[in-house]
Amino acid sequence: MLDQNLIWSNAMQKISNYALDSNMKAAKFKTKLSTRMAKKNNWTFPQVYQNQQTLVEMSPSSAMTREMNDSSASEYYSGKKINSKYIK
Repeated sequence: MLDQNLIWSNAMQKISNYALDSNMKAAKFKTKLSTRMAKKNNWTFPQVYQNQQTLVEMSPSSAMTREMNDSSASEYYSGKKINSKYIK
């Protein structure tokens, strides 16, 4: 069985990559898939994932990277570089 932290870090990396590539629709879709998987397996969401999930949900589907403010971009860059040891 895979470690949940590994799964969450992978999901965060993919969501961040989609968002930073100006593909917010794919980021939102990946967020929904991750949420469904967590509910199906009765997993809890790590706090860092919840923060990123909120950021994605608040962003419009047509959001472009160049339109992000510094704090949003910083959050996505952090998610892009996250590893499983950081998630608790």
